[in-house]
Amino acid sequence: MIVADGITAEEVIAHAKSRLGGVKAPKTVEFQDSIPRTAAGKMDKKALRIPYWGENARMVN
Repeated sequence: MIVADGITAEEVIAHAKSRLGGVKAPKTVEFQDSIPRTAAGKMDKKALRIPYWGENARMVN
């Protein structure tokens, strides 16, 4: 997904709350320059989790 210049995290959260409701809307939003990809071209979810889970053996909730 490409984000338009100047859009803020608060605007994204407000839009989600108007469509999903306060319970399902995200509490935080993080913008990244690019999304890491696997060799097959899919989004690399494990690489995205590293900043939050560190080097834990199992990166699931």
